[in-house]
Amino acid sequence: LNSCARATDIVARMGGDEFAVVLTGVRNAAEPEQIAAELREAFREPVFIRGYNIELSFSMGLAICSGDGTDAIALWRGAESVLRRAQTEGGGQTIWLSPELREDAEEQIEIESSMRMRMEDAGFHVAFQPLDGFDGHIRGLEALLRLDHVRYGAVSPMKVIPIAEETGLIVPLGRWVIEQVCRQIRDWMDGGMRT
Repeated sequence: LNSCARATDIVARMGGDEFAVVLTGVRNAAEPEQIAAELREAFREPVFIRGYNIELSFSMGLAICSGDGTDAIALWRGAESVLRRAQTEGGGQTIWLSPELREDAEEQIEIESSMRMRMEDAGFHVAFQPLDGFDGHIRGLEALLRLDHVRYGAVSPMKVIPIAEETGLIVPLGRWVIEQVCRQIRDWMDGGMRT
Protein backbone atom coordinates (compact mmCIF):
# COMPACT_ATOMS: atom_id res chain seq x y z
CA LEU A 1 0.00 0.00 0.00
CA ASN A 2 2.78 2.41 0.90
CA SER A 3 4.58 1.74 -2.37
CA CYS A 4 1.52 2.91 -4.34
CA ALA A 5 0.72 5.92 -2.16
CA ARG A 6 2.27 9.34 -2.63
CA ALA A 7 4.35 11.09 0.04
CA THR A 8 1.38 13.27 1.12
CA ASP A 9 -1.10 10.37 1.36
CA ILE A 10 -2.00 8.53 4.55
CA VAL A 11 -1.97 4.73 4.77
CA ALA A 12 -3.42 3.14 7.92
CA ARG A 13 -4.50 -0.25 9.16
CA MET A 14 -8.08 -0.03 10.39
CA GLY A 15 -8.13 -3.43 12.06
CA GLY A 16 -8.10 -7.05 11.02
CA ASP A 17 -7.47 -7.13 7.31
CA GLU A 18 -8.86 -3.68 6.53
CA PHE A 19 -6.73 -0.75 5.51
CA ALA A 20 -7.46 2.81 4.45
CA VAL A 21 -5.62 5.04 2.03
CA VAL A 22 -6.48 8.73 2.26
CA LEU A 23 -5.36 10.60 -0.83
CA THR A 24 -4.67 14.29 -0.35
CA GLY A 25 -4.69 17.08 -2.91
CA VAL A 26 -6.81 15.14 -5.39
CA ARG A 27 -7.78 17.37 -8.31
CA ASN A 28 -9.95 14.94 -10.27
CA ALA A 29 -11.30 11.38 -10.25
CA ALA A 30 -8.52 10.22 -12.58
CA GLU A 31 -5.89 10.44 -9.83
CA PRO A 32 -7.53 8.04 -7.35
CA GLU A 33 -8.48 5.77 -10.26
CA GLN A 34 -4.80 5.64 -11.29
CA ILE A 35 -3.72 4.76 -7.74
CA ALA A 36 -6.51 2.15 -7.51
CA ALA A 37 -5.22 0.61 -10.76
CA GLU A 38 -1.68 0.53 -9.32
CA LEU A 39 -2.97 -1.14 -6.16
CA ARG A 40 -4.88 -3.77 -8.16
CA GLU A 41 -1.71 -4.49 -10.15
CA ALA A 42 0.45 -4.68 -7.00
CA PHE A 43 -1.93 -7.18 -5.39
CA ARG A 44 -1.84 -9.45 -8.44
CA GLU A 45 1.72 -10.38 -7.57
CA PRO A 46 1.92 -13.25 -5.06
CA VAL A 47 3.80 -12.65 -1.81
CA PHE A 48 6.69 -15.07 -1.15
CA ILE A 49 6.77 -16.09 2.55
CA ARG A 50 8.88 -18.97 3.93
CA GLY A 51 9.06 -20.75 0.62
CA TYR A 52 5.40 -20.30 -0.32
CA ASN A 53 3.79 -18.06 -2.91
CA ILE A 54 0.67 -16.63 -1.34
CA GLU A 55 -1.98 -15.25 -3.66
CA LEU A 56 -3.69 -12.15 -2.33
CA SER A 57 -7.16 -10.91 -3.04
CA PHE A 58 -8.60 -7.58 -2.09
CA SER A 59 -11.61 -5.37 -2.54
CA MET A 60 -11.77 -1.57 -2.62
CA GLY A 61 -14.44 0.94 -1.79
CA LEU A 62 -13.68 4.41 -3.13
CA ALA A 63 -15.18 7.78 -2.24
CA ILE A 64 -14.03 11.19 -3.36
CA CYS A 65 -14.56 14.29 -1.24
CA SER A 66 -15.77 16.80 -3.83
CA GLY A 67 -18.39 14.54 -5.41
CA ASP A 68 -19.36 12.41 -2.45
CA GLY A 69 -19.71 15.14 0.15
CA THR A 70 -17.47 17.02 2.53
CA ASP A 71 -18.65 15.52 5.83
CA ALA A 72 -15.76 13.27 6.88
CA ILE A 73 -17.92 10.73 8.73
CA ALA A 74 -20.41 10.43 5.86
CA LEU A 75 -17.53 10.07 3.38
CA TRP A 76 -15.89 7.41 5.54
CA ARG A 77 -19.13 5.47 5.99
CA GLY A 78 -19.79 5.74 2.27
CA ALA A 79 -16.40 4.20 1.49
CA GLU A 80 -17.04 1.45 4.07
CA SER A 81 -20.45 0.80 2.55
CA VAL A 82 -19.11 0.30 -0.96
CA LEU A 83 -16.24 -1.79 0.41
CA ARG A 84 -18.76 -4.17 2.01
CA ARG A 85 -20.67 -4.30 -1.26
CA ALA A 86 -17.44 -5.10 -3.15
CA GLN A 87 -16.69 -7.91 -0.69
CA THR A 88 -20.18 -9.43 -0.84
CA GLU A 89 -20.21 -9.34 -4.64
CA GLY A 90 -17.41 -11.90 -4.77
CA GLY A 91 -14.35 -9.96 -3.68
CA GLY A 92 -11.59 -8.63 -5.87
CA GLN A 93 -13.88 -5.74 -6.82
CA THR A 94 -13.45 -1.99 -6.83
CA ILE A 95 -16.65 -0.01 -6.35
CA TRP A 96 -16.96 3.78 -6.40
CA LEU A 97 -19.43 5.48 -4.13
CA SER A 98 -22.33 6.60 -6.30
CA PRO A 99 -24.95 9.21 -5.36
CA GLU A 100 -27.39 6.38 -4.57
CA LEU A 101 -24.86 4.54 -2.40
CA ARG A 102 -23.92 7.81 -0.70
CA GLU A 103 -27.59 8.33 0.19
CA ASP A 104 -27.67 4.82 1.67
CA ALA A 105 -24.58 5.61 3.76
CA GLU A 106 -26.10 8.90 4.96
CA GLU A 107 -29.31 7.08 5.86
CA GLN A 108 -27.30 4.53 7.82
CA ILE A 109 -25.54 7.31 9.76
CA GLU A 110 -28.87 8.98 10.60
CA ILE A 111 -30.39 5.69 11.72
CA GLU A 112 -27.35 4.88 13.88
CA SER A 113 -27.53 8.31 15.50
CA SER A 114 -31.25 7.86 16.11
CA MET A 115 -30.66 4.39 17.58
CA ARG A 116 -28.15 5.76 20.09
CA MET A 117 -30.54 8.50 21.21
CA ARG A 118 -33.73 6.44 21.12
CA MET A 119 -32.44 3.69 23.38
CA GLU A 120 -32.23 6.33 26.08
CA ASP A 121 -35.57 8.03 25.36
CA ALA A 122 -37.55 4.81 24.71
CA GLY A 123 -37.98 5.54 20.98
CA PHE A 124 -37.74 1.83 20.17
CA HIS A 125 -40.66 -0.42 20.86
CA VAL A 126 -41.27 -4.14 20.96
CA ALA A 127 -44.18 -5.65 19.03
CA PHE A 128 -45.46 -9.11 19.88
CA GLN A 129 -46.51 -11.55 17.20
CA PRO A 130 -48.50 -14.65 18.19
CA LEU A 131 -47.08 -18.06 17.31
CA ASP A 132 -49.88 -20.48 16.51
CA GLY A 133 -49.64 -24.19 17.17
CA PHE A 134 -50.92 -26.87 14.79
CA ASP A 135 -54.12 -27.00 16.81
CA GLY A 136 -54.86 -23.32 16.13
CA HIS A 137 -54.13 -22.19 19.68
CA ILE A 138 -51.51 -19.57 20.45
CA ARG A 139 -48.41 -21.37 21.72
CA GLY A 140 -46.12 -18.41 22.23
CA LEU A 141 -45.19 -14.92 21.21
CA GLU A 142 -42.34 -13.62 19.13
CA ALA A 143 -40.87 -10.31 20.33
CA LEU A 144 -40.05 -8.02 17.40
CA LEU A 145 -37.91 -4.91 17.74
CA ARG A 146 -39.28 -1.85 15.93
CA LEU A 147 -37.80 1.58 15.28
CA ASP A 148 -39.83 4.48 13.94
CA HIS A 149 -37.56 7.13 12.46
CA VAL A 150 -38.67 10.73 12.05
CA ARG A 151 -37.42 10.88 8.46
CA TYR A 152 -37.51 7.25 7.25
CA GLY A 153 -40.61 6.02 9.07
CA ALA A 154 -40.71 2.39 10.18
CA VAL A 155 -37.15 1.07 9.76
CA SER A 156 -36.86 -2.61 8.89
CA PRO A 157 -35.07 -4.88 11.37
CA MET A 158 -33.08 -6.01 8.32
CA LYS A 159 -31.51 -2.54 8.41
CA VAL A 160 -31.47 -1.97 12.19
CA ILE A 161 -29.74 -5.23 13.19
CA PRO A 162 -26.72 -4.93 10.82
CA ILE A 163 -26.21 -1.31 11.91
CA ALA A 164 -26.41 -2.38 15.56
CA GLU A 165 -23.88 -5.16 14.94
CA GLU A 166 -21.44 -2.89 13.08
CA THR A 167 -21.57 -0.11 15.68
CA GLY A 168 -21.44 -2.24 18.83
CA LEU A 169 -25.01 -1.35 19.79
CA ILE A 170 -26.24 -4.93 19.43
CA VAL A 171 -25.43 -5.93 23.04
CA PRO A 172 -27.08 -2.96 24.79
CA LEU A 173 -29.97 -3.18 22.34
CA GLY A 174 -30.38 -6.89 23.09
CA ARG A 175 -30.41 -6.15 26.83
CA TRP A 176 -33.00 -3.43 26.30
CA VAL A 177 -35.26 -5.82 24.35
CA ILE A 178 -34.98 -8.53 27.02
CA GLU A 179 -35.83 -6.01 29.75
CA GLN A 180 -38.86 -4.77 27.80
CA VAL A 181 -40.13 -8.29 27.14
CA CYS A 182 -39.70 -9.30 30.80
CA ARG A 183 -41.45 -6.11 31.94
CA GLN A 184 -44.39 -6.79 29.58
CA ILE A 185 -44.70 -10.42 30.71
CA ARG A 186 -44.71 -9.24 34.34
CA ASP A 187 -47.45 -6.69 33.52
CA TRP A 188 -49.54 -9.38 31.83
CA MET A 189 -49.11 -11.75 34.77
CA ASP A 190 -49.94 -9.00 37.27
CA GLY A 191 -53.08 -8.34 35.21
CA GLY A 192 -54.20 -11.94 35.62
CA MET A 193 -53.00 -13.47 32.35
CA ARG A 194 -51.81 -17.04 32.75
CA THR A 195 -50.24 -19.46 30.30
